[in-house]
Amino acid sequence: PRLAATVNLNSSTRLRGAVGQYTQSPGYDKLVQSNSFVDLSHAGTLDLPNARSLHASLAFERDLAPGIEARAEAYYKTFSQLAVGRLETEAERAARVAEYDFPSELAQDIPSAPQITSVPVGDGRGRAYGFDLYLSKRPSGDSRLAGWVAYTYGVASRETYGRTYPFDYDRRHALNVVDSIRIRDWLEVATTLRVYSGFPTTPVRGIRVAATDDSLDLDHDGSTSDLVPQRDVAGNLVYTLDYGGVSDINSARLPLYARLDLRLSFRPGGRQGRWLIYVDMINVLNRKNVTSLAKELAYDPGSDRPMLVEREGGSLPFLPSFGVRFRF
Repeated sequence: PRLAATVNLNSSTRLRGAVGQYTQSPGYDKLVQSNSFVDLSHAGTLDLPNARSLHASLAFERDLAPGIEARAEAYYKTFSQLAVGRLETEAERAARVAEYDFPSELAQDIPSAPQITSVPVGDGRGRAYGFDLYLSKRPSGDSRLAGWVAYTYGVASRETYGRTYPFDYDRRHALNVVDSIRIRDWLEVATTLRVYSGFPTTPVRGIRVAATDDSLDLDHDGSTSDLVPQRDVAGNLVYTLDYGGVSDINSARLPLYARLDLRLSFRPGGRQGRWLIYVDMINVLNRKNVTSLAKELAYDPGSDRPMLVEREGGSLPFLPSFGVRFRF
């Protein structure tokens, strides 16, 4: 059920509200939830409930002048019965840890905290709330300026595994400024400014010795079903990244994201002409934004273990382009 209504308070002021209950089936597009994988390939009936969400919003709109509109909107959403990977039971955790046949000096490298399994359950919950402020000026008549500015504050959280943490796309602050200025009938300049706070990320807590199946009984203990420390061809220990436990999920954030784009539009025949020549410049300030952080292992000459090296990625460089359009 959904309900939406608009109340005209006067000729230039409106109040809008909406509320609705939504459901979504646990289909195969939900195979990957956050950084974990859930197995939906069960041969029989998979006892997963439909995810449910309640949405409510309230907006106040006002026409400040011809072509100029302002809006303030608040929203609130709840989520329940979300498909997530089930956490290991204590018996499963103990059985997994018992498979490790590590010497005592490497006991700290055994991942002993409960891990998220690929078995799906509908135990996930969450909520999202925030507000938007929006001001726009539509192109009209001989006006040379058009555009809009919007600021959004939002919180999106998930409640699973006994803790509450930010959702993958929780972005607390987002500012967008879009404008277009007609300098001459044949020349127009447009800019887009984006300033966003960083998304949550799960940090790497350290490194540990990797494990491998002892199917060849390399340690000569008579067992081929345990896990032993992995070694390379030279006999050296192989290390892997340690992401910690469920308490570390999305416990850090990426840096601030900011980008300025610029477009120059040339109309040889004026606004009514058929030709348009434009030059786009994405990230005109060539700011090094970070949208991903990758941890890598590198040789550490001062230790018998490798060191962690952080690689920043996802940066879009200064990217110019041009195009020609002919209207007929």
